[in-house]
Amino acid sequence: MDGAEKLAKVQALALFGGIRRVKEIGEEVRAWYEARAAHLIRQCRSGAHSTGARIADALAFMDEVGTLAQRVRKPQEAGR
Repeated sequence: MDGAEKLAKVQALALFGGIRRVKEIGEEVRAWYEARAAHLIRQCRSGAHSTGARIADALAFMDEVGTLAQRVRKPQEAGR
């Protein structure tokens, strides 16, 4: 199992309480947190591959991911 697959399973577990719905992560994230959040998730997965992700401003990316993580931890404040 590669890093991206492990990350996807962790994301599915966090969102759905199990790992079977990995393919639904993008749709669920878009529904809860908008398209930008789904893009951040895809970039995180890409970064787990040996080719990595192309991120122009790593500090801004980390800030955005941190903000998204806080929103995920407090779903009642996410707008859904």
